[in-house]
Amino acid sequence: MRNFIWSGNVNKRKLVTVAWHKVCVLAKEGGSGIRSLSKVNEGANLKLCWEMIHSNLPWSHFLKNRVMKNQQPVKYHISSSIWSGIKHKYTEVILNSSWLVGNGSEINFWTDNWCGEPLISTLNISPTIQPLLNLTVSNFINDNTWNLPTSLVQIFPNFQSIIDKVCIPIVDKDDQLMWKHSHDGNLSFKDANQYHCEIGQNISQAKIIWNKSIPPSKSLMVWRSLHNKLPTDENLSFRGCRFPSICCLCRKEQETTNHLLLTCDFAKSIWQWLASVIKIPCIFVSIQEAINVSQRSWSPLCKVVVLSAVINCLNIIWYCRNQLIFSGRKINHISAINLIISATTISGNNS
Repeated sequence: MRNFIWSGNVNKRKLVTVAWHKVCVLAKEGGSGIRSLSKVNEGANLKLCWEMIHSNLPWSHFLKNRVMKNQQPVKYHISSSIWSGIKHKYTEVILNSSWLVGNGSEINFWTDNWCGEPLISTLNISPTIQPLLNLTVSNFINDNTWNLPTSLVQIFPNFQSIIDKVCIPIVDKDDQLMWKHSHDGNLSFKDANQYHCEIGQNISQAKIIWNKSIPPSKSLMVWRSLHNKLPTDENLSFRGCRFPSICCLCRKEQETTNHLLLTCDFAKSIWQWLASVIKIPCIFVSIQEAINVSQRSWSPLCKVVVLSAVINCLNIIWYCRNQLIFSGRKINHISAINLIISATTISGNNS
């Protein structure tokens, strides 16, 4: 995946300019929208652990009989390819879930979360006696009503009020573990994946460049330029490559991202042509400002075409620079404009 993104060839490595954790961020948060495989795997393990606890299928019963003892995971090693991957998720499932009381036979009265938080925390019960607390909720239910020992109510004055907040169903049904962070209490794979992804700040206009009518390779180049990660002379010098720098297209100034793509004489001729086509001044101080031109009050199709034109302008300028440096081929601005028109026409047809 890394090779394909940076070189276009899965077998060819190339200079990586953006850290992988920044690449694997949602497009609306300024990333590329690619999923992190490690986080997908973590989400899958969380989902599988949830299924082991909930499922009534034979594999779940078989695994629980091997790895659970007194409703708690065993401490010793179990030879299992499934359990080895999900055992570290069991605590996460329990901490982020709460029990919906049915008949109470599956819920530990003291240690499970079924009345807001575990009673051992609410009542500040000493850790030394917690291993002895093995009674289930069903032990305190009689004829669909709470049957609490008088001694407990006397020791803990607020004990009765806490328990009374939980309703006992009239019809006998199984207890149900509910995921706290979903609307229906069920843990879907989407919920499990989002649980492991940090929620970032939405960046205005960050998602514009990723349009289905524009080839991703072209959007990726613009995305790199927005992060100032193109391998221009300026950025290469930050990586320790010290050498004299000059813009190869105009031979006037040092090569920086903004100069090359916006203020170079060659780039200015491209933007002047675009301005004559869309009848809007195209004098920009930043790449984001150039992209925002497409968000004017036009029809949706016009917005796509103008966005494609802007992105292709940036790509062709970068292409002309690379052709001159690496192949010694100089492309004049007329030829560059024809390339932009051709590429933009394809995007217009796709939309």
